[in-house]
Amino acid sequence: MKEFQHSFSGIVERMLSSPSPIRQIMKMAERANIINMGLNPDDVISFGGGWVNHRAPEGFRESYLEIVSDVEKFHRSGAYSATLGELSLRETVCKMEEELFGMKGLGPENVIIGMGSTQLTHDLLLTLANPGDAIYMLDPTYANYPGQIQFALREAKVIYQPV
Repeated sequence: MKEFQHSFSGIVERMLSSPSPIRQIMKMAERANIINMGLNPDDVISFGGGWVNHRAPEGFRESYLEIVSDVEKFHRSGAYSATLGELSLRETVCKMEEELFGMKGLGPENVIIGMGSTQLTHDLLLTLANPGDAIYMLDPTYANYPGQIQFALREAKVIYQPV
């Protein structure tokens, strides 16, 4: 019997050959690892990975309860949103930008809502840059950016500017 052999693209092979700094940080932040370091996880303040140490605002929690208690709202909450994000949310972002930052004239057609910073950064790189372009980056920077640039643009040249 022939044994299955996996085959990945060259892009994925390159990404796998250099470990993700985010994955390394997330391993450090795992509850079991914190306990192995002799620390109480409840005493550790997390600044990333979606593991926050503060409680959600009561109004936020109440909104969740309202959604899960209403059969129709709960059903609608499981649907895909519009490709660019819900129009009402994009309009709210525009109002917030105007109120907080004085940005007038920003319309919802200029706002995209995504599932997270990694997806949005990848999309932004593919939209604004080409493979082989020079990308200038402040140093230090967010640990995920260099890998994202290499994944999205392969031959891009990253030029670091110390701050």
